[in-house]
Amino acid sequence: MLKKVTDLTSAEIEALLFLQTCLAADPRFSLVRVAQASEGTYDREFLAHLLAKYAFIQNDVFQALLEEMVKQLGRRSTFFLSIDDQLVNKRGKKIYGVGKWADHQLKRKISALCLVDVAVVVQGQAVLAVPYLVLESLVPPAQPNEKRSTNAQEQDAKTTAALALITQLVGWLEILQVRRNKIGVLADAWYSNKRLRAFIRRMGLDYRIAGKKNYQVHMPDFKRIQRRKYGGRGRRPARYVRTRRLDQHMETVTRGGSFLDKTTGKRVRWKMATVTLDTGGRSRIFAFWRDGSKEPKYILTPARTTGVPGAPIVYRDYLWRWRVEEVHRDLKQQFGLRKSRNRKQAIVLGFLGLVYAFYSVFLLVRHNTLGDPAERLTAPRYQDAQLYRLYVEQRVTFV
Repeated sequence: MLKKVTDLTSAEIEALLFLQTCLAADPRFSLVRVAQASEGTYDREFLAHLLAKYAFIQNDVFQALLEEMVKQLGRRSTFFLSIDDQLVNKRGKKIYGVGKWADHQLKRKISALCLVDVAVVVQGQAVLAVPYLVLESLVPPAQPNEKRSTNAQEQDAKTTAALALITQLVGWLEILQVRRNKIGVLADAWYSNKRLRAFIRRMGLDYRIAGKKNYQVHMPDFKRIQRRKYGGRGRRPARYVRTRRLDQHMETVTRGGSFLDKTTGKRVRWKMATVTLDTGGRSRIFAFWRDGSKEPKYILTPARTTGVPGAPIVYRDYLWRWRVEEVHRDLKQQFGLRKSRNRKQAIVLGFLGLVYAFYSVFLLVRHNTLGDPAERLTAPRYQDAQLYRLYVEQRVTFV
């Protein structure tokens, strides 16, 4: 594949494969250690130049991997773009892309690389992962008398990166003759802002995005309507609506039911309502309660009148969002995403593109090897290590 879409020589392709093999095996990865492990075959300058060269061709490689994925799975499959961000801890102010980012778990800012990732999920399995390095300079500065928090400003930069990734992937899929009604977006509540959802609606995509209970629902204000109808003194209101919290509104909804979650064997209760939100406009909202859970999970979907998915389908689709979390875990624990200590811009970008490309190859190999989708969801983790070792030894698919 690399020979078809790039102008890399056979020696450079072998060097990239050797880099990735050392990255998975060496706990302390550096270009100097790779050069020493090659026993004089490659020097550090050659490897650094190769990573810088790969940084300029990585998009061609991702597009070729996506084309191979669509060819194997069929363009009539449903492709979900699962969006999430991750922080890769880095020490050193001179490393390109490193900035101070808020860690929601530690509840403080840390020095790290901020990556917004999109995992392409088909039939409940991730088959491709594409990164976007968010720079600290993209965070919009605070305006005078602005009450927004720093986390909200950082989320604006992450949303911009997510919009760029969605636009790029949708464009690639359209080139491969995949219709937009076969493309969906999965995201957690951090990406449920008005800007992203309005963009998804303009693109004509489906989505399953988590909501927050404090969202404001627009309700008709009948008192103002009657006052306007029968007259009265005073200034006429410009809007005849009032707002109510989403959790309070869903308590009054009667349309709902229950179904059995086949993955856990637990009964799931649900309610559904079509509302107009203060952030994001009109949406169809599903509220799900698992057995023993007090707080529901709110899922936002398009307010369509035709082709409306049922509650079990929406619940299953949103569970597939967790695949991007598994991608983060695998990249950090098995594919050495944290190991690079290079500083230059081209090398950092080439390193990230190389790791994600090889991991995407591994995802395709795993998807084709495990066979049945139901079997893939329950496959033990040790099979992943065996498949990766097999792919490193053969080194056939990527070349």
